Amino acid sequence: MDKIENIYKRYILLYVKGLGVGAANSVPGVSGGTIALITGILEELLDSFRLISPKNIKLFFTGKFKTFWDTVNGNFLLSVGLGIVTGLILLASIVVKMLNTYPVAIWSFFFGLIVISTISTLKTIRKFTIPVFIVFVAGAAIALLITIMPIAQTPDSLLLVFICGAVAICAMILPGISGAYILLLMGKY
Repeated sequence: MDKIENIYKRYILLYVKGLGVGAANSVPGVSGGTIALITGILEELLDSFRLISPKNIKLFFTGKFKTFWDTVNGNFLLSVGLGIVTGLILLASIVVKMLNTYPVAIWSFFFGLIVISTISTLKTIRKFTIPVFIVFVAGAAIALLITIMPIAQTPDSLLLVFICGAVAICAMILPGISGAYILLLMGKY
C-alpha cells in the first residue's frame, strides 16, 4: 500500500510543479522553464520530450500503447502536462485583466518575479568562470534589448498564430526565456 501511496504522492507533486510551470508561462517576463529548473523537473521533462521520436511514435500506431506510454514516460508527462494546462487556463485570463486594469503594478510585480528568477537560476551555477560571466552579461543584454522592443501589430492569420504559438512553446520550456513575453512582443498574447 505504501508503494501505491508514494506513486500517487509523486504524481500529485508533479502536477503541482506543472501548475507552477503553467502559471509562470502565463506571466509575461517569467520563464516556465526556470520554474521547471528550480522545481527539479526540467531534465526529466526534456528527456521525456526527446523520447517522443518517430521510432517510439510507431509503437503507438502499431497498437503497442502500453509500451509507447512506458517508453515516453507517459505518467510523468501527463501529470506535469495537466498541471501546466491548468496553470495556464487559471492564470492567463486573470493576467490579461490585471494588465489592463493595473498595468504599472502588474509590470512591477513581473519585474520582481524576473529578478527572483534570475537570482534562483544563478544559485544553480556551481562555479563562476569568465565564460559563465560573459554568457550572463550577453544574456542580460539580449534580455534588455527584448524588453525595449515595441509590441508588434500582426495580422490574425491562422498560419501566423500557429508560428507564434510554436515559437512561444519553444521559449516556454527554456529557462530564462518567457514564452508569454515573446507572445506579447509578437502581438498575440
